[in-house]
Amino acid sequence: MMDDLMSMMLEAESWKGTKGPEMRMLTGPMMQQAEQGYNLPRGLLDILAQRESSYNPQARSKAQEPAKGLMQFQDETASRMGIDANNPAESIWGSARYLRDLRNEVGPDLEYLLAAYNWGPSRVRNRGMDNMPNETRDYLKYILGELQRRQTDYGPL
Repeated sequence: MMDDLMSMMLEAESWKGTKGPEMRMLTGPMMQQAEQGYNLPRGLLDILAQRESSYNPQARSKAQEPAKGLMQFQDETASRMGIDANNPAESIWGSARYLRDLRNEVGPDLEYLLAAYNWGPSRVRNRGMDNMPNETRDYLKYILGELQRRQTDYGPL
């Protein structure tokens, strides 16, 4: 498995400038492996990449503290995770690991987990799900709707 991971990481270096459907095709096997390795619902990383960046590893949000890359990490989070948010492979594996860390922090409920990924774990904890902004509500509706459309059983993680 470690050899497969290393070869995928090296291969990702050749993906510079790739985005959209081509990036989705190239990253699919890596996302599946990361989902299996971190016990995430099948297709979750694909749905997140589509929603977060439209599969553009050079994407940059318009937020005051912009999020960057395929999976949209803010600089502080990327640094804490030890990843380069602009590197698609690091962003994918970092996202899977971050979701695992969030699961340990906010619990196994996928709605809480996704809200924490989008809005931040401290906001979910301190302000509660009833007070999340419309952006996060729309985010949850999209992600959970896509998982349901794909008939992915996600239950507690």
